[in-house]
Amino acid sequence: MKSVNNAMKISLKACGIILAGVIFYLQGCTSSSKSGSDFDVSLQEAESLYIPLDSCTSQTTNYIQVIDDSHIAFLNVPNYDICVYDIDQNETSKIQLYKDGPDKVTGVDAFCIVSPDSVWLYSSWGRVVTRVNDKGEVLESHQVIEPVDSRYSVLPYPMTSNPYVVQESRHILHGMSGPMVEGQRPAVTLIYDTESETVTEGNQYPAVYGSAKDLSRNWSVFGYLLSAYDLMPSGLFLTSFAASDSLYVYNPEDNSQKAFFAGYSSPVKVHKGPNSSREAEFVNHIEYSQYGGVFYDAENDVYYRLLGLPLESYDKDDLRNEIRRKPIAVIIIDGELNKIGETVLPQDSYNPSNTFVTSAGLHVNVESQDDDLMKFRVFKLLK
Repeated sequence: MKSVNNAMKISLKACGIILAGVIFYLQGCTSSSKSGSDFDVSLQEAESLYIPLDSCTSQTTNYIQVIDDSHIAFLNVPNYDICVYDIDQNETSKIQLYKDGPDKVTGVDAFCIVSPDSVWLYSSWGRVVTRVNDKGEVLESHQVIEPVDSRYSVLPYPMTSNPYVVQESRHILHGMSGPMVEGQRPAVTLIYDTESETVTEGNQYPAVYGSAKDLSRNWSVFGYLLSAYDLMPSGLFLTSFAASDSLYVYNPEDNSQKAFFAGYSSPVKVHKGPNSSREAEFVNHIEYSQYGGVFYDAENDVYYRLLGLPLESYDKDDLRNEIRRKPIAVIIIDGELNKIGETVLPQDSYNPSNTFVTSAGLHVNVESQDDDLMKFRVFKLLK
Protein backbone atom coordinates (compact mmCIF):
# COMPACT_ATOMS: atom_id res chain seq x y z
CA MET A 1 0.00 0.00 0.00
CA LYS A 2 3.03 2.27 -0.22
CA SER A 3 1.86 3.96 -3.40
CA VAL A 4 -1.60 4.48 -1.91
CA ASN A 5 -0.10 6.21 1.13
CA ASN A 6 2.03 8.42 -1.08
CA ALA A 7 -0.94 9.23 -3.26
CA MET A 8 -3.06 10.16 -0.30
CA LYS A 9 -0.61 12.54 1.39
CA ILE A 10 -2.54 15.55 0.24
CA SER A 11 -3.92 18.70 1.78
CA LEU A 12 -7.59 19.35 2.39
CA LYS A 13 -7.35 22.07 -0.22
CA ALA A 14 -6.24 19.57 -2.86
CA CYS A 15 -9.23 17.42 -2.04
CA GLY A 16 -11.47 20.35 -3.01
CA ILE A 17 -10.00 20.54 -6.52
CA ILE A 18 -12.24 17.90 -7.97
CA LEU A 19 -13.51 17.96 -11.42
CA ALA A 20 -17.03 17.93 -11.50
CA GLY A 21 -23.55 8.95 -16.70
CA VAL A 22 -24.03 10.20 -20.04
CA ILE A 23 -25.64 13.44 -18.94
CA PHE A 24 -25.37 16.95 -20.34
CA TYR A 25 -27.30 20.03 -19.32
CA LEU A 26 -29.57 22.38 -21.18
CA GLN A 27 -29.00 26.05 -21.92
CA GLY A 28 -31.27 29.06 -22.62
CA CYS A 29 -31.48 30.51 -26.12
CA THR A 30 -28.74 33.14 -25.92
CA SER A 31 -25.64 33.77 -28.04
CA SER A 32 -22.47 35.74 -27.46
CA SER A 33 -21.21 38.55 -29.66
CA LYS A 34 -18.26 36.52 -30.96
CA SER A 35 -18.06 33.37 -33.02
CA GLY A 36 -15.60 30.60 -32.20
CA SER A 37 -13.12 31.81 -34.79
CA ASP A 38 -13.05 35.35 -33.32
CA PHE A 39 -11.39 34.29 -30.06
CA ASP A 40 -7.64 34.16 -29.48
CA VAL A 41 -7.86 31.26 -27.02
CA SER A 42 -8.74 27.66 -27.90
CA LEU A 43 -7.79 24.07 -27.13
CA GLN A 44 -5.31 21.86 -28.96
CA GLU A 45 -5.25 18.09 -28.59
CA ALA A 46 -2.28 16.52 -26.79
CA GLU A 47 -1.31 12.90 -26.16
CA SER A 48 -4.18 10.81 -24.76
CA LEU A 49 -4.06 9.26 -21.31
CA TYR A 50 -4.53 5.48 -21.08
CA ILE A 51 -5.03 3.84 -17.69
CA PRO A 52 -4.24 0.09 -17.67
CA LEU A 53 -6.92 -2.07 -16.05
CA ASP A 54 -6.82 -5.56 -14.60
CA SER A 55 -9.51 -8.19 -15.14
CA CYS A 56 -11.43 -7.00 -12.05
CA THR A 57 -11.59 -3.32 -13.02
CA SER A 58 -14.18 -1.81 -15.36
CA GLN A 59 -13.25 0.87 -17.89
CA THR A 60 -16.48 2.69 -17.05
CA THR A 61 -16.95 4.75 -13.90
CA ASN A 62 -19.15 7.62 -12.78
CA TYR A 63 -16.77 9.05 -10.24
CA ILE A 64 -13.18 10.33 -10.45
CA GLN A 65 -11.20 12.40 -7.93
CA VAL A 66 -8.04 14.33 -8.74
CA ILE A 67 -5.80 13.80 -5.70
CA ASP A 68 -2.87 15.81 -7.03
CA ASP A 69 -1.25 16.46 -10.40
CA SER A 70 0.14 12.90 -10.60
CA HIS A 71 -2.61 10.86 -8.93
CA ILE A 72 -6.26 10.29 -9.69
CA ALA A 73 -8.68 7.87 -8.10
CA PHE A 74 -11.84 6.32 -9.47
CA LEU A 75 -14.64 4.11 -8.19
CA ASN A 76 -14.62 0.55 -9.53
CA VAL A 77 -18.17 -0.70 -9.01
CA PRO A 78 -17.76 -4.39 -10.06
CA ASN A 79 -15.11 -5.08 -7.41
CA TYR A 80 -16.39 -2.43 -4.96
CA ASP A 81 -13.04 -0.72 -4.54
CA ILE A 82 -11.33 2.61 -5.15
CA CYS A 83 -8.47 2.54 -7.68
CA VAL A 84 -5.65 5.05 -7.09
CA TYR A 85 -3.67 5.58 -10.28
CA ASP A 86 -0.13 7.03 -10.33
CA ILE A 87 0.14 8.77 -13.71
CA ASP A 88 3.93 9.17 -13.54
CA GLN A 89 4.66 5.58 -12.48
CA ASN A 90 1.78 4.03 -14.46
CA GLU A 91 0.78 2.01 -11.38
CA THR A 92 -2.54 1.38 -9.67
CA SER A 93 -3.23 0.64 -5.99
CA LYS A 94 -6.62 -0.18 -4.52
CA ILE A 95 -8.65 0.56 -1.41
CA GLN A 96 -11.05 -2.33 -0.85
CA LEU A 97 -14.55 -1.51 0.40
CA TYR A 98 -16.87 -4.04 2.03
CA LYS A 99 -20.54 -4.87 1.55
CA ASP A 100 -20.61 -7.34 4.45
CA GLY A 101 -18.97 -7.84 7.82
CA PRO A 102 -17.94 -5.38 10.54
CA ASP A 103 -16.70 -2.81 7.98
CA LYS A 104 -19.81 -2.95 5.83
CA VAL A 105 -20.65 0.25 3.93
CA THR A 106 -23.38 -0.17 1.32
CA GLY A 107 -24.46 1.98 -1.61
CA VAL A 108 -21.19 3.92 -2.00
CA ASP A 109 -21.25 6.04 -5.15
CA ALA A 110 -18.70 8.76 -4.30
CA PHE A 111 -15.64 9.26 -2.13
CA CYS A 112 -13.11 11.87 -1.06
CA ILE A 113 -9.57 10.82 -0.17
CA VAL A 114 -8.16 13.23 2.39
CA SER A 115 -5.40 11.06 3.94
CA PRO A 116 -4.75 7.34 4.58
CA ASP A 117 -6.95 7.54 7.69
CA SER A 118 -9.59 9.77 6.16
CA VAL A 119 -11.15 8.20 3.11
CA TRP A 120 -14.70 9.50 3.20
CA LEU A 121 -17.42 7.51 1.46
CA TYR A 122 -20.78 8.91 0.40
CA SER A 123 -23.83 6.66 0.08
CA SER A 124 -26.08 9.20 -1.58
CA TRP A 125 -29.42 7.42 -1.53
CA GLY A 126 -29.06 6.61 2.17
CA ARG A 127 -27.74 10.14 2.86
CA VAL A 128 -24.84 8.65 4.85
CA VAL A 129 -21.16 9.67 4.97
CA THR A 130 -18.63 7.21 6.38
CA ARG A 131 -14.93 7.53 7.11
CA VAL A 132 -12.67 4.54 6.52
CA ASN A 133 -8.89 4.10 6.37
CA ASP A 134 -6.90 2.79 3.42
CA LYS A 135 -7.73 -0.78 4.50
CA GLY A 136 -11.46 -0.12 4.28
CA GLU A 137 -11.92 -0.27 8.07
CA VAL A 138 -14.84 1.88 9.27
CA LEU A 139 -13.81 4.70 11.64
CA GLU A 140 -17.02 6.77 11.89
CA SER A 141 -20.37 7.23 10.17
CA HIS A 142 -22.96 10.04 10.02
CA GLN A 143 -26.60 10.16 8.91
CA VAL A 144 -26.75 13.54 7.16
CA ILE A 145 -30.53 13.76 6.78
CA GLU A 146 -33.29 11.22 6.42
CA PRO A 147 -33.16 9.13 3.23
CA VAL A 148 -34.74 10.40 0.03
CA ASP A 149 -38.48 10.17 -0.42
CA SER A 150 -40.99 11.32 -3.02
CA ARG A 151 -40.99 14.89 -1.71
CA TYR A 152 -37.39 15.46 -2.74
CA SER A 153 -36.99 17.48 -5.89
CA VAL A 154 -33.40 16.84 -7.00
CA LEU A 155 -31.57 13.59 -7.53
CA PRO A 156 -28.57 13.40 -5.21
CA TYR A 157 -26.49 11.15 -7.45
CA PRO A 158 -22.87 12.38 -7.43
CA MET A 159 -20.60 12.29 -10.48
CA THR A 160 -17.14 13.55 -11.39
CA SER A 161 -18.72 16.83 -12.53
CA ASN A 162 -20.91 16.92 -9.43
CA PRO A 163 -18.44 15.84 -6.73
CA TYR A 164 -18.43 15.05 -3.04
CA VAL A 165 -15.87 17.31 -1.35
CA VAL A 166 -14.60 17.20 2.25
CA GLN A 167 -12.89 20.22 3.80
CA GLU A 168 -12.05 19.57 7.48
CA SER A 169 -15.47 19.00 9.07
CA ARG A 170 -17.40 20.45 6.13
CA HIS A 171 -18.91 17.98 3.65
CA ILE A 172 -20.17 19.41 0.37
CA LEU A 173 -23.00 17.31 -1.02
CA HIS A 174 -23.88 19.19 -4.18
CA GLY A 175 -26.92 17.89 -5.99
CA MET A 176 -28.85 17.04 -2.84
CA SER A 177 -32.01 18.96 -2.06
CA GLY A 178 -34.56 18.92 0.70
CA PRO A 179 -38.34 18.77 0.38
CA MET A 180 -39.98 21.02 -2.18
CA VAL A 181 -41.20 24.22 -0.55
CA GLU A 182 -44.36 25.70 -2.01
CA GLY A 183 -43.56 28.68 -4.22
CA GLN A 184 -39.79 28.29 -4.00
CA ARG A 185 -37.38 26.75 -6.46
CA PRO A 186 -35.29 24.08 -4.71
CA ALA A 187 -31.59 24.43 -3.97
CA VAL A 188 -28.89 22.04 -5.17
CA THR A 189 -26.13 22.44 -2.58
CA LEU A 190 -26.13 20.86 0.85
CA ILE A 191 -23.24 21.34 3.28
CA TYR A 192 -23.05 19.06 6.31
CA ASP A 193 -20.77 19.75 9.27
CA THR A 194 -19.74 16.55 11.06
CA GLU A 195 -18.65 18.41 14.22
CA SER A 196 -21.76 20.49 14.78
CA GLU A 197 -24.04 18.03 12.95
CA THR A 198 -25.70 20.94 11.19
CA VAL A 199 -26.98 21.21 7.62
CA THR A 200 -26.78 24.29 5.38
CA GLU A 201 -28.77 24.30 2.15
CA GLY A 202 -28.76 26.82 -0.70
CA ASN A 203 -27.86 27.60 -4.33
CA GLN A 204 -31.34 27.69 -5.85
CA TYR A 205 -32.20 26.93 -9.45
CA PRO A 206 -32.18 30.22 -11.40
CA ALA A 207 -35.25 32.02 -12.73
CA VAL A 208 -34.94 30.50 -16.21
CA TYR A 209 -36.52 27.37 -14.76
CA GLY A 210 -39.72 29.23 -13.91
CA SER A 211 -41.66 28.46 -10.74
CA ALA A 212 -41.12 25.44 -8.55
CA LYS A 213 -44.12 23.85 -10.22
CA ASP A 214 -42.69 24.60 -13.68
CA LEU A 215 -39.37 23.07 -12.70
CA SER A 216 -40.84 19.73 -11.65
CA ARG A 217 -43.26 19.66 -14.58
CA ASN A 218 -41.16 20.93 -17.52
CA TRP A 219 -37.56 19.89 -16.90
CA SER A 220 -36.73 16.21 -16.88
CA VAL A 221 -34.09 14.84 -14.54
CA PHE A 222 -32.28 13.08 -17.38
CA GLY A 223 -31.32 16.15 -19.35
CA TYR A 224 -32.25 19.19 -17.34
CA LEU A 225 -32.22 19.02 -13.55
CA LEU A 226 -28.72 17.75 -12.86
CA SER A 227 -26.37 20.63 -12.17
CA ALA A 228 -22.56 20.67 -12.00
CA TYR A 229 -19.99 22.76 -10.16
CA ASP A 230 -16.36 23.36 -9.28
CA LEU A 231 -14.90 25.19 -6.31
CA MET A 232 -13.20 28.48 -7.13
CA PRO A 233 -9.82 29.44 -5.58
CA SER A 234 -11.82 31.75 -3.29
CA GLY A 235 -13.78 28.76 -1.99
CA LEU A 236 -17.03 29.90 -3.61
CA PHE A 237 -19.07 27.60 -5.83
CA LEU A 238 -19.13 28.05 -9.60
CA THR A 239 -22.29 26.28 -10.71
CA SER A 240 -23.44 25.24 -14.17
CA PHE A 241 -27.21 24.86 -14.27
CA ALA A 242 -28.87 22.82 -16.96
CA ALA A 243 -31.15 25.45 -18.47
CA SER A 244 -29.05 28.61 -18.14
CA ASP A 245 -26.44 30.15 -20.42
CA SER A 246 -24.84 31.72 -17.34
CA LEU A 247 -22.56 30.36 -14.67
CA TYR A 248 -23.55 31.15 -11.08
CA VAL A 249 -21.23 32.03 -8.21
CA TYR A 250 -22.76 30.81 -4.95
CA ASN A 251 -21.57 31.98 -1.54
CA PRO A 252 -22.91 29.75 1.26
CA GLU A 253 -21.94 32.29 3.92
CA ASP A 254 -24.64 34.75 2.89
CA ASN A 255 -26.61 32.47 0.54
CA SER A 256 -25.97 34.84 -2.38
CA GLN A 257 -25.89 33.89 -6.03
CA LYS A 258 -24.50 35.96 -8.92
CA ALA A 259 -24.73 35.18 -12.63
CA PHE A 260 -21.99 35.54 -15.26
CA PHE A 261 -22.60 34.94 -18.97
CA ALA A 262 -20.84 31.84 -20.26
CA GLY A 263 -22.90 30.88 -23.30
CA TYR A 264 -22.01 29.42 -26.67
CA SER A 265 -21.33 31.73 -29.65
CA SER A 266 -24.17 30.31 -31.76
CA PRO A 267 -27.84 30.06 -30.82
CA VAL A 268 -28.72 26.71 -29.32
CA LYS A 269 -31.85 24.58 -29.51
CA VAL A 270 -33.54 24.02 -26.18
CA HIS A 271 -36.35 21.62 -25.37
CA LYS A 272 -38.64 22.70 -22.57
CA GLY A 273 -41.66 20.74 -21.54
CA PRO A 274 -42.56 17.25 -20.38
CA ASN A 275 -41.65 14.23 -22.50
CA SER A 276 -44.38 11.89 -23.63
CA SER A 277 -42.25 8.78 -23.09
CA ARG A 278 -38.78 7.59 -22.14
CA GLU A 279 -37.96 7.27 -25.84
CA ALA A 280 -39.03 10.88 -26.44
CA GLU A 281 -36.76 11.95 -23.60
CA PHE A 282 -33.79 10.26 -25.29
CA VAL A 283 -34.68 11.79 -28.65
CA ASN A 284 -34.92 15.29 -27.19
CA HIS A 285 -31.63 14.77 -25.41
CA ILE A 286 -30.00 13.90 -28.75
CA GLU A 287 -31.62 16.65 -30.82
CA TYR A 288 -31.11 19.59 -28.44
CA SER A 289 -28.11 21.27 -26.84
CA GLN A 290 -27.22 20.69 -23.19
CA TYR A 291 -24.65 22.37 -20.95
CA GLY A 292 -22.47 20.16 -18.76
CA GLY A 293 -19.76 20.50 -16.14
CA VAL A 294 -17.40 23.37 -15.37
CA PHE A 295 -13.76 22.58 -14.51
CA TYR A 296 -11.00 24.82 -13.17
CA ASP A 297 -7.51 24.86 -14.70
CA ALA A 298 -5.31 26.21 -11.89
CA GLU A 299 -2.17 26.40 -14.02
CA ASN A 300 -3.79 28.76 -16.54
CA ASP A 301 -6.42 30.32 -14.23
CA VAL A 302 -9.27 29.48 -16.59
CA TYR A 303 -12.48 27.47 -16.43
CA TYR A 304 -13.76 25.04 -19.05
CA ARG A 305 -17.51 24.65 -19.49
CA LEU A 306 -18.76 21.73 -21.58
CA LEU A 307 -21.71 21.85 -23.94
CA GLY A 308 -23.35 18.91 -25.73
CA LEU A 309 -24.40 20.00 -29.22
CA PRO A 310 -27.27 18.46 -31.22
CA LEU A 311 -26.61 15.28 -33.15
CA GLU A 312 -28.09 15.93 -36.58
CA SER A 313 -28.16 12.33 -37.83
CA TYR A 314 -28.56 9.27 -35.63
CA ASP A 315 -29.86 5.69 -35.43
CA LYS A 316 -33.35 5.82 -33.94
CA ASP A 317 -33.10 2.14 -32.98
CA ASP A 318 -30.01 2.66 -30.81
CA LEU A 319 -30.77 5.85 -28.88
CA ARG A 320 -28.76 5.02 -25.74
CA ASN A 321 -25.53 4.56 -27.67
CA GLU A 322 -26.22 7.46 -30.02
CA ILE A 323 -26.22 9.88 -27.10
CA ARG A 324 -22.50 9.20 -26.69
CA ARG A 325 -21.86 10.55 -30.21
CA LYS A 326 -23.13 14.05 -29.48
CA PRO A 327 -20.55 16.72 -30.47
CA ILE A 328 -18.91 18.41 -27.48
CA ALA A 329 -17.99 22.10 -27.34
CA VAL A 330 -15.80 23.63 -24.63
CA ILE A 331 -16.32 27.25 -23.60
CA ILE A 332 -13.25 28.86 -22.03
CA ILE A 333 -13.70 31.45 -19.25
CA ASP A 334 -10.91 33.41 -17.55
CA GLY A 335 -10.38 33.79 -13.81
CA GLU A 336 -12.56 36.92 -13.78
CA LEU A 337 -15.37 34.92 -15.41
CA ASN A 338 -15.11 36.55 -18.84
CA LYS A 339 -15.62 34.33 -21.85
CA ILE A 340 -12.33 34.19 -23.81
CA GLY A 341 -12.69 31.26 -26.20
CA GLU A 342 -14.38 28.09 -27.32
CA THR A 343 -13.52 24.88 -29.14
CA VAL A 344 -15.51 21.99 -30.62
CA LEU A 345 -13.79 18.72 -29.77
CA PRO A 346 -13.05 16.06 -32.41
CA GLN A 347 -15.86 13.58 -32.99
CA ASP A 348 -15.81 10.64 -30.58
CA SER A 349 -17.96 8.72 -28.11
CA TYR A 350 -17.55 10.99 -25.08
CA ASN A 351 -18.60 10.59 -21.47
CA PRO A 352 -18.22 14.31 -20.63
CA SER A 353 -19.36 14.03 -17.02
CA ASN A 354 -16.05 12.20 -16.47
CA THR A 355 -13.80 15.18 -17.11
CA PHE A 356 -10.90 16.46 -15.04
CA VAL A 357 -7.93 18.84 -15.31
CA THR A 358 -4.23 18.43 -14.47
CA SER A 359 -1.21 20.39 -15.69
CA ALA A 360 -1.26 18.08 -18.72
CA GLY A 361 -4.58 19.61 -19.79
CA LEU A 362 -8.32 18.97 -19.93
CA HIS A 363 -9.02 15.22 -19.82
CA VAL A 364 -12.32 14.03 -21.29
CA ASN A 365 -13.31 10.37 -20.97
CA VAL A 366 -14.06 8.55 -24.23
CA GLU A 367 -15.13 5.02 -25.03
CA SER A 368 -12.13 2.70 -25.28
CA GLN A 369 -11.99 -0.10 -27.82
CA ASP A 370 -9.79 -2.07 -25.44
CA ASP A 371 -11.41 -3.46 -22.27
CA ASP A 372 -8.01 -3.36 -20.58
CA LEU A 373 -7.68 0.42 -20.93
CA MET A 374 -9.57 3.47 -19.67
CA LYS A 375 -9.06 6.30 -22.16
CA PHE A 376 -9.08 10.09 -21.87
CA ARG A 377 -8.52 12.50 -24.74
CA VAL A 378 -6.40 15.41 -23.51
CA PHE A 379 -6.60 19.04 -24.66
CA LYS A 380 -4.13 21.83 -23.84
CA LEU A 381 -4.93 25.53 -23.71
CA LEU A 382 -3.63 27.29 -26.82
CA LYS A 383 -3.18 31.07 -26.72
